[in-house]
Amino acid sequence: MVIQAQTSLLMGGVTGVARVWHPDLFGLAVRVSDIGTAVFAAFAFVVVLRIMHSVGVVRSNEFSWTAASIAACIVAVPVGIAVLHEPAPAPQNASVYGCYVSDMAPAVFLDEEGMHILQPGFPTIPFHLERHKRGIALTADEPIQARAADDRYIYSFYQPGIGTFLSFFREDNGQRHGVYDISQMSGFIMVARSAVPGNSGNIQYTKVSDENCA
Repeated sequence: MVIQAQTSLLMGGVTGVARVWHPDLFGLAVRVSDIGTAVFAAFAFVVVLRIMHSVGVVRSNEFSWTAASIAACIVAVPVGIAVLHEPAPAPQNASVYGCYVSDMAPAVFLDEEGMHILQPGFPTIPFHLERHKRGIALTADEPIQARAADDRYIYSFYQPGIGTFLSFFREDNGQRHGVYDISQMSGFIMVARSAVPGNSGNIQYTKVSDENCA
């Protein structure tokens, strides 16, 4: 039931690295993205130097400050872009409050208290929104799953697991696309762990009036 859970690196390297703070052994704050950027920069520097040697730009195999300076400048451009780039902030939860229904699964109601799966006895789950490469996703903060039960889907928790990612989508000419614009978030997709016969296992939720979740 994982939908595009990803923390990505820019240009094959660094953008999108989670900017999370963790204490190091000396009690100092070390940002995960800074470590990733430093490792990528060091690796890229060595690669660029080797390429310069292989194509004959640098004819001596000995260390050269000139070659090192050129390699550093080449590496500095993408690394600088990655460091200075700040991704657009994730939408506020309130932008998706409301009732979402599916023909194959229990309705879902989102409000300030959290994610309510309207299945008897199912607890309210905290959630938040994230921006992924393929669009905005709703992240349920608990490891939930949908699985086949006769001709419908039911929800349950599973362990071990992480939060569940549900992608918002829009449709153009019968084709589903990820959503990057808050105003287009009309529904989301849940991927089931087991599929109902005749169904792909993709549970499509559509936003409707709140009365449908009453």
